This record gives sequence, structure tokens and C-alpha cells, in this order.
Amino acid sequence: MELRDLIEETIRESINYPILFLPFFLISLLNNVFISNRVISALGANWSLIISLLFVVILVPIGNGITIVMDRGIVSGKGPNPPRALEITSSRSFLLIGINFVAWMAAITGIFLLIVPGIYLYVKFIFVTQEVLLGNADDFETGLRSSWARTTGHWSRLFALLLVLEVPLLLLSLLAGQLPIGLAQTFQVILSTVAQTWIILAFTHIYVRISRGA
Repeated sequence: MELRDLIEETIRESINYPILFLPFFLISLLNNVFISNRVISALGANWSLIISLLFVVILVPIGNGITIVMDRGIVSGKGPNPPRALEITSSRSFLLIGINFVAWMAAITGIFLLIVPGIYLYVKFIFVTQEVLLGNADDFETGLRSSWARTTGHWSRLFALLLVLEVPLLLLSLLAGQLPIGLAQTFQVILSTVAQTWIILAFTHIYVRISRGA
């Protein structure tokens, strides 16, 4: 499948089912509220950073999981079912959070050593959440190995998709920094919601196609 077709399919699905934006809207909103909270701010920049990292480590895998399950419900014809998606994701929350943390740490370590290995590892472990929810991986090793194997032969295509989705996000984030504080915060919530939702949907779609040999 061409990347353009994949992205168009992702956007079309999210427009037809805006409920898909809900998980990351709530996460982005909570993150923004906590970081801007006067109590947290009074504790210093380090606490704001720690809380932000906790949101990423704990809530992003859960948001990804809920979005993936709703997406599969749509594709199966049953439609998105947020309570069911939350139930399924919650039942695997420990594994989801843990395996994503391990994958991120591997990528971050690679970036500290040399940037290229970090990027390589990030792409190789891009499917860990899908492996847990759709590939039935029951432990860290299986999920990591499965993602590694699934991305073999597709690394360049996955990296290109990552660039197409992430670079505009980075540029728009820089633009948001030039806006007044209130407007910038609103813009960041919307931008983060849309971008994170499209990223997880696009990679889920391509994961399914790779799994089917497409």
C-alpha cells in the first residue's frame, strides 16, 4: 500500500468516527492541565518534566491501546465501542506499559550512544502495542521479538511514514510556541490529539497489512 493511500485512509476513518480522537484528547488535556497547574509549577521545572514523562510512560500506551481496539471494531463492522476498548486495554495494561517502556528505553539508549541506532531501534519496536493487542504477545520478549521480526524488510517504509507524520507535528509545535500562552495551550492539545491519533491508526493499518503479507 502506498503511504499516501494509507494516510488518506487514516484521515478518512478518523473523520467518519471522531470518537477515535477521544483517548488522546483526554490525555492531552490532562497533561496540559497538570503541567500548567500552579502547584506543580511551584515545585519547579523538574517536577513538571517528571509528571509529563509519567503521562507518556503510563497513559500513552493505554491511549494507543484503546484507539487500536476501537479501530479494529470499526474495521470488523461492529463499530467503535469505547467501554469494551477500555476493558480490553485495561486487562493488558501492565504488559502494554512495561513493553512500551522497555522499547522506549532501548531507543533512548541508542540515541544517547549514537543517533542512528536509536532511530533504528525505535522503528524496529514500533509495533509492540499492536503485538500485545492484536498479535497476542503474552510477555515482553515475545512482543519485542515479534515487532522486530514484523518490521524486517519494511524498515524504510515505516521510517518514511514516521517522517511524514512526525515532521509536520514538530514544525507545528514550534509554531505554537510563538502564540500567546492560552492559545498555544489550546493549539497544543488539539495538535497532540490529532497527531497521536493519526500516528497510531496509520501504524495499526500498516501492521495489519504486513501481518497479512500485503
